[in-house]
Amino acid sequence: MSMPYRSIPSSANLGRVSSPSLPLKFGCRMFAYMAPQQGEDAFIQQCLLTGGNSMKRQNQLPFGEPGDPDTPAARHHTETNVLKPGSPYPIKTGWGIATFASDSSPSAPELFKSALPIFQDNTYEQTARRIAQAHPAVILSHLRESRTPGTPVEAHPFRIQNWAFMHHGDLSNQIARELREELETREQAKQPVIMPQSKSDSELLACYFASRLLAETGTADTRKIQDKRIVDRIFTELVERMLHWPKRERFADIMTTIERNGQGENHPGSLNFVFSDGTRLLASNCVTAPNTANKNYLHLGKRNTAQGTEYLLATYPMQPTTGTRIQWKAIPNYSILKLERQNTGAVSSIRYKESPLQHAARQPQTKVGSRTNVFHRLSQRIKTWISWLKSCFQYAWKRMINLFSSPRKTER
Repeated sequence: MSMPYRSIPSSANLGRVSSPSLPLKFGCRMFAYMAPQQGEDAFIQQCLLTGGNSMKRQNQLPFGEPGDPDTPAARHHTETNVLKPGSPYPIKTGWGIATFASDSSPSAPELFKSALPIFQDNTYEQTARRIAQAHPAVILSHLRESRTPGTPVEAHPFRIQNWAFMHHGDLSNQIARELREELETREQAKQPVIMPQSKSDSELLACYFASRLLAETGTADTRKIQDKRIVDRIFTELVERMLHWPKRERFADIMTTIERNGQGENHPGSLNFVFSDGTRLLASNCVTAPNTANKNYLHLGKRNTAQGTEYLLATYPMQPTTGTRIQWKAIPNYSILKLERQNTGAVSSIRYKESPLQHAARQPQTKVGSRTNVFHRLSQRIKTWISWLKSCFQYAWKRMINLFSSPRKTER
């Protein structure tokens, strides 16, 4: 299913939930750009710095606020960036940009990262202008929001070999824990594996993807993989596996999930991934959070230039204040996108393909606010609390058994 392009008005209510009582889940923001040959200096600067809803502007917005595509960045940031006691919302903790050169055989991406939000980092503006002047053909940019202050290593995108990877969303504790255990088991068994360098759950996903490439092809460098369809397939399998990850909820997982989003369902979260090796760009829009009415946290834009059609991916649409405007469309939930550069002699173009995930066919088709949806949500909530009570009982029983079975220490 493909949705038509349209010009989104500035008053569009993008990314908001239907009720103020339900907290917004996802605050990180992503932006990706792909040009047929090389990027345009002025346009890249507007996307990163000065344009309407630019990355700089989005870093100034409150958590979950989609912003206005026609409003440029404010000169100063006024919102306090502190963690309030009891607040379910994270703070802005860092930014990162990966860029690929415009030649036909791109090398590893150049990476720029910071643990500070843009409005506290004096190097961001200089870095953004330097990037624009290099005319990169592909850009991946990410604004991180987290419940704990991070480090530059934890900022997205993550670079592995010749590609970059970023994630927008909130991965469940269960999946993150079991995924890390799986990678550690492979490492202990001396199997091909790439381990994360930080505690970031998103880097776990990137390393799992890289380890799958390594195990199947003998390399995680996509330049050395002859059949590029293998990369596309493993990326799709990554998203599918996260969706179908079996629930093995622990008491700690459920309590953390309740603390995060006000309900106890240990859903996968938001599986919005973007991968690029400079010649292709793969992305997924997959939001499973039950308390998020809007499932479109990824938008595709296109812009016609003298060099050909350029494509953009963004959590929330943006617009340049001068020059050719961008046509945006919301990507349907449970979708995989593929952008691939095609070289025909001296002429380059980008081929676009959108595919639904298999998981979409098994989703309950209910209308928001309908009686069917109310009963479905009620039944899910009852199941959740039954599962929670069961986990509490099992946890208490296990602690009691351990308490009475542990040998007592004798005093000397």
